[in-house]
Amino acid sequence: MLKESQKGRIFTSGSSAEHIHELQKTIEQERQAHRDQIESLRSQLERRTNEMHETESTLKRKLAETEATAAETKEKYREYAAGICKGAKERQNFLKEEITFFRRKTNQHLVTIHQTYKELAWEKNRASRLRRTLERVERVSPGVCCASPRPSHVPGFQGDVPHFLVYPNRNIRDTGYPKWDCWLPN
Repeated sequence: MLKESQKGRIFTSGSSAEHIHELQKTIEQERQAHRDQIESLRSQLERRTNEMHETESTLKRKLAETEATAAETKEKYREYAAGICKGAKERQNFLKEEITFFRRKTNQHLVTIHQTYKELAWEKNRASRLRRTLERVERVSPGVCCASPRPSHVPGFQGDVPHFLVYPNRNIRDTGYPKWDCWLPN
């Protein structure tokens, strides 16, 4: 029995050695597979990392370009808006000046029209006064010539024409002469 047990042991140890050798081969194969897997994962990780770095750099470049374009666009918009505001202010100032000019001109025309109406009313009143005076003279002395009682060398008269007809801007009351109808009988 002892021999048999030793034989079994030898067989067992031989088969154990084979078994260990097989296990070592299997372990070595598994290790190699793990190493290959690790290497492939490492290479994939490096490739993905490189891709991510490239993508990140591309995105950063695009972002920088976009920001530069946005800044340039904002600057152009500011210039455009400033130009529009400046043009609007210039137009507004021009229109204000035009309005002021035409208001002044209109006021001058209104003042001129008002003065003309006043002068016209004054002339109408003067003409009616002269007509009334002439009617009174004709009533008092019909058929008498309307010759001036003053000589023609008296200043303010030119022949039979009273001075306010020669000088239409002067009023009869402005002179030192008596009223020309004062010699008529009452």
